[in-house]
Amino acid sequence: MIGLFPKAEQKKRKIAIGLDVDDKSVKVAEIRQTPSGLAVTKYAIAEVIPSSPSEDKTTAISNTIKKVFAEHSIDQGEVFSAISGPGVSIRRITVPQMPEEELYGAIKWEAKNLIPFPLEAVTLDYYIIGKVTEKGTEKLDVIVVAAQDEVINRQTRIIEGAGLKVAGVTATPFAIWDVLKRNAQPKEDEVIALIDIGAEAASINLFKGNVLQFTREISVAGDSITKAMTGVLISDQWQLSLTYEQAEKIKVTYGIPREDSVEKTPEGIPLTQILEVMKPTLRRMLNEILRSFDYYKEQFREPKIAKVFLAGGSSKLKNLEEYLSTGLGAKVEVVNPLQGLSVSLSNKDSMEDLREASPRLTLALGLALGEAESLNLIRAKKPARKGIEVGNIFEAVKIPSMGWATAVVLILVFMLGYNFYLGRKQAYYRAEVESKKAILADLRLLAERRDIINRIQLEETHVRDTLEQLNSTIIGGITLTQLTYDNPSRTISLAGLAQNAKTVGKFITALEESPYFSRVALIQSRAAGEGGMMDFQVTCHVD
Repeated sequence: MIGLFPKAEQKKRKIAIGLDVDDKSVKVAEIRQTPSGLAVTKYAIAEVIPSSPSEDKTTAISNTIKKVFAEHSIDQGEVFSAISGPGVSIRRITVPQMPEEELYGAIKWEAKNLIPFPLEAVTLDYYIIGKVTEKGTEKLDVIVVAAQDEVINRQTRIIEGAGLKVAGVTATPFAIWDVLKRNAQPKEDEVIALIDIGAEAASINLFKGNVLQFTREISVAGDSITKAMTGVLISDQWQLSLTYEQAEKIKVTYGIPREDSVEKTPEGIPLTQILEVMKPTLRRMLNEILRSFDYYKEQFREPKIAKVFLAGGSSKLKNLEEYLSTGLGAKVEVVNPLQGLSVSLSNKDSMEDLREASPRLTLALGLALGEAESLNLIRAKKPARKGIEVGNIFEAVKIPSMGWATAVVLILVFMLGYNFYLGRKQAYYRAEVESKKAILADLRLLAERRDIINRIQLEETHVRDTLEQLNSTIIGGITLTQLTYDNPSRTISLAGLAQNAKTVGKFITALEESPYFSRVALIQSRAAGEGGMMDFQVTCHVD
């Protein structure tokens, strides 16, 4: 089987720069070819902070990139970047073997029912993995990446706004794999899992024999854990509200607290209480990973995942490796993106600073290593042009000089006759199309009505199931006085009375632990008369 990814040793550039950009931060890594191999020579990480409230996000990112490159004296030439998220779709398909000039059209046709975007609004690139046999027929095994043009255009616009050129844009999993394979040293028959946990999203990627087999993005990530810690924390003795900034600081300092911890934060919050509010989000993350692993094993008939690696800025969370190792029943370790690379820093940063920052630099280093060589969405493969070059006909057909007049007449007669034939065929097909238009219009109308009916039935079922799940979650000591359900956003707002503050806390925990609800937030909790009764308001999202 042909390997999906090029080897780092095949790099052609003496200097390659990887640029990892999102709405919150900019990460840059420069790798150079040296006589002793590849070396990290420069790097930088900067948070995106708008210069004024009126500055739009794309301009703020561009200005941050420009500032980073200037301050760290990074070569302002061509860079490699990556995109991910809901605007990028990665699929694996098989197509019959055919000439290369016909392959793009066949892949596009095969992928159109698998890609969740209109094909006219995407850029599509592919890579041939190898060959497979289906029902006795040998076919091509192909990885297809489709990215919405608006996502690619925004990325290139941001980078070009900083005065740089974009040499390549690839999909995130492919770039990270160029780092991971130096850590994992995968065998041909081993399945390697890479979980890339960022701030706003996490991706679950499974590789076998240098081939991306499965990829899935989930919304449970670093910010999800921080947001779960915000709001009102309630115990029998105290009630405290944490801001996002306070929660993030506690998360970075203490990570995932242990069950037997006796420590408290400077605010006086027991770490065991922090663990309790983290648990529902951590469980959702773990369940999403387990669900993805189980799906992969079933679809690809794989008995086990050999190794599990973590990457991304949130992989640094203390005790996360231990938590996931226990939940997954497999050893989990954080990727070392500096594995197999020498370091020759030409700026003021120390080796220790680089090691500390390296988890956040994983994608940038992968981009510099791989250079978007296999899949490049700004230089995507296109179908070869077809057509007959008239000049080539005369070049190929040798006509004696005395026969030119006769030859020209014969060619003109042939072309006129063929043109007449094409005109007749065109008229025939036009008549066929016109005769089918009325039928197609009726079919579209019936399909639209059927979809409307199906949506109504689904929504009715959804609302009924939601109320049943909510009813099963209500604990003793809780009386609901108001329930509002916003169907478009799938948000429930609840108000009611609780026996005491502890009961409110238990009800919130029950909602958070339910697989049916997420983003649980306590909006208000206050005393309601004598006897410790509490008046509360809660919102949650229906998954």
